[in-house]
Amino acid sequence: MSKRLFFSVLLTATALISAKADNEQVTDSLRRYKMDEVTVYASKTNAQMKDLPNKIEVINKRQIESSGVSNITDLLKNTSSIDVVQYPGYNSYFSIRGFKPTENKYTLVLIDGVPAGTSNMATLALGDVEQVEMMKGPFSALYGSDAMAGVVNIVTKKNKGALTGGIKTSLGSFQSGRGGFNIGGRVWKGLSFDASADYAIQGQNYKIGNHNFLHMSQVDEAIIGKDTYGKRMPGSRSNGFSGRFRLGYDINENWSLDFTQSGFMGKDLPVGGNFWSTYGIKKKDVTRQTSKLELQGEINNHNLFFAPYFSKSRTETYNNDTDEAYVATDSELRTVGFTLNDNLILGKQRISFGIDNRNDINKLTTFKNNNEIKAPYKPNYNNSSLGVYIQSNLQFFDERLNLSVGGRYDHIFFKLKKTPGLENAGKTETYNTINPNVGVKYFFTKAINFHTSFGTAFSMPDAYQKAGEYLYNGTITLGNPNLKPEKSRTLDLGVGLSKPEIGVDLDVTYFYTWNDNLIVDELSVDDEGQKYKTYNNADKAVKSGLEVMGSYNFGALADYKFSLKLYSNLTWMFNFKNKTSEGWIETISVRKQNANFGLDFLSQCGFSARLNGRFIGHRFEKDFIGDKVRPTLNGLREKYQAKYYAKGLVEHPEFLVWDFSASYPIKEKITIGLNINNILDENYTEKDGFNMPGRNFALKASYNF
Repeated sequence: MSKRLFFSVLLTATALISAKADNEQVTDSLRRYKMDEVTVYASKTNAQMKDLPNKIEVINKRQIESSGVSNITDLLKNTSSIDVVQYPGYNSYFSIRGFKPTENKYTLVLIDGVPAGTSNMATLALGDVEQVEMMKGPFSALYGSDAMAGVVNIVTKKNKGALTGGIKTSLGSFQSGRGGFNIGGRVWKGLSFDASADYAIQGQNYKIGNHNFLHMSQVDEAIIGKDTYGKRMPGSRSNGFSGRFRLGYDINENWSLDFTQSGFMGKDLPVGGNFWSTYGIKKKDVTRQTSKLELQGEINNHNLFFAPYFSKSRTETYNNDTDEAYVATDSELRTVGFTLNDNLILGKQRISFGIDNRNDINKLTTFKNNNEIKAPYKPNYNNSSLGVYIQSNLQFFDERLNLSVGGRYDHIFFKLKKTPGLENAGKTETYNTINPNVGVKYFFTKAINFHTSFGTAFSMPDAYQKAGEYLYNGTITLGNPNLKPEKSRTLDLGVGLSKPEIGVDLDVTYFYTWNDNLIVDELSVDDEGQKYKTYNNADKAVKSGLEVMGSYNFGALADYKFSLKLYSNLTWMFNFKNKTSEGWIETISVRKQNANFGLDFLSQCGFSARLNGRFIGHRFEKDFIGDKVRPTLNGLREKYQAKYYAKGLVEHPEFLVWDFSASYPIKEKITIGLNINNILDENYTEKDGFNMPGRNFALKASYNF
């Protein structure tokens, strides 16, 4: 990081620390709250955070509400040092620990322990979310495919007490507004419910930032576009409605049954156009719905959980953004399955075992017009898996030694379907894999611990890569029946220090990941000029880095009569390269550094404020935009980025983005607040050509009962 970045953090901290603190007596929640008392539901053993040897982060309800953001991507990128690919108009995905942010791959996202059922993270709203758990590292031993970089579990509200609720609204820049409500609780004997809805709109294309805080070279300015500063981003209007309803019944004191229905809908969302509208601007409709049934209960020492689920995510993309537009592409993902888990508690020992079944049904239809189907670029297919697992969290020597051991067996079934317009044959293939994990956490003292873990993980190929045989645009694609899943092995080593009585909390973790069998496309041409495409396990990858989470609470100096926390969350990648036929190259869309840092203030009277800085390090992308709109870029890249230019990569610049939020309860049930996002009006990108919003404001208010 640059000296300017360091001194900006230091000066901001000094200024805010000098502010007067509230002298009233602190509440019990302010004094006693500790992250290590948080239950991590994604562990499947419902263990306490302090007992788990893995690297885990938990974002609580207050952090979610104060953030002012409306979806999971924006929340995580401002709190958890992740890598992001993000476009305007509800389209984003993310990953962690040096894995490429890729749709529906490498990082598994769950809602209350079952798959989210979408690859578009922007559709996962936060209106009724109680906490977000991020478990970093390989977790295929628990969840099967795609849990290579980690697992994100979104925990939603389940109110079975007195009836409570609230309404909220906000107005802001770019003709933006948001409104929502939530209500829930027990209504009759064992019957309870939760209902929530949230609507967000941005009626005007947002304005791009007009400055850069960090130094920008000639090539940096050419990459983000000298002509983008202070301009409107085409196609950045948006609207989205999300809702959730839960109906539950407590059968008796040990057993309960809950049904949950949730969804998202965005209509006429602009899509496809970067700042220069290289590909033109189209529009799309995005919908998502999820249904889940939960049966939970206790029999002696057994805590049982059974949850069948179904979800459907659909994106209809139109050929243009006019009223006469017709659906050109209809993409649909259906996910259906169940999880059955038994959490056996024997004193302080927890052993979880169970079975998972998941079926992803992918369907893609393309049209010449509203009635005539044409060949899609890939056939329709199913990926199915059946997994059996066991996971233990064991404690020894008066809880000083915590041991986690587990493993999982998966049987994977691939089915390629006959697809209208493509005229391919249906085929099937199968595969089996076993993935173990082990972790140790040892407390030298109550405050100081050492933790280490090792595990393997996998990401299954798609069925057409395994079993395909079809002709598209003159190229015959041949699946490889010997294709193996991508595999990873990860080692973590870390130390932690937690002393709430003096306000110190620190964790430093080093990780190293080996990747094997990465899947690549291979093209060939026979003697008659026929083009062929197939898939092979050719690439390898290495990822290593350091994760640092730390905070100091100045409230400890005043017996916690207030909370003023100076915090940081940093991921520094030492290595993130893929070995290809062209040699070792940097992984696309991965930053060398991702960091969040700032100050968080909370007083006994309820006033809270948060200043958050986000540092985005260098990243690498291929130049898909071309030199027609950036005519000087190739020459500058060849001169100043020769190493990467030769590999066809663009090294993107560093950025620094500051956000501020504050809220105050003016009455017992009424709270008002303010969010100022991108305070310094930074011109930055999460994806080449798609510049993000500049400085913007939002006033918000809520009423709770």
